[in-house]
Amino acid sequence: MKKHIKYISQLTVLFVLIFACSTERNTLINRSYHSLNARYNGNFNANELLKIALTDYQTNLKEDYYKLLPLEALPNEDEVKSMYSPIDTAIAKCTKVIQKHCMPSNDFI
Repeated sequence: MKKHIKYISQLTVLFVLIFACSTERNTLINRSYHSLNARYNGNFNANELLKIALTDYQTNLKEDYYKLLPLEALPNEDEVKSMYSPIDTAIAKCTKVIQKHCMPSNDFI
């Protein structure tokens, strides 16, 4: 039984690698593959970079207990400048994902 499951999973991976790599064909398998790949690779990594940048900001934040404390501390314009490099990396990752996994659309024709 385990040999059958292993054989079927290997065939499925081979099938996906052969038929789901092209963005030229607009089929269900291709759309699903590229959507899955875009969501769980580039966008996930970009969101993680943004989360890390915000947590770094919040851990380095000096709170003034003589003022009203905010519920969620957000950086102002000067403090955002230290977060530019992670944000630029996140933008680059999302741009690469969009360029590699964008499917053709008939909406604009």
